[in-house]
Amino acid sequence: MTLLRTYSQAFVLLLILLAGAPMGRSTARPARPVATETVTERSTHMSAYLTHALSLRRNQRAAVRQCTQQYLQQLDSLAAAPEMLAAHVDGALAARPARVQVEERYTENMARILTAGQFNAFSWLQKSQSAARP
Repeated sequence: MTLLRTYSQAFVLLLILLAGAPMGRSTARPARPVATETVTERSTHMSAYLTHALSLRRNQRAAVRQCTQQYLQQLDSLAAAPEMLAAHVDGALAARPARVQVEERYTENMARILTAGQFNAFSWLQKSQSAARP
């Protein structure tokens, strides 16, 4: 009987902790705004993250950094010229917006650099990150 009581108390404490977890996140220090970082800084941070997450080899690191920097520069140029986001061809909307084309090109370039296992992990990271975006 005391064992059941102990387990039920532990369960109640777990529920309290889980209920309070979202509140704890809201008081955490907010992330730095991306707009204040340069493309070079963002590509350095993103490349460092990918190096750690994908266990990149030395020869892959430089290629991933260069590919990531080019990708972020293209996204920045699209953000600077919003009319380029929806690529127009002869007055009709193109089949794929320019942003999608940039993202697909980045994914293709990463596929050339990464091993099959690394690319699967990279694809999973991209999908989970895009699902987390509002």
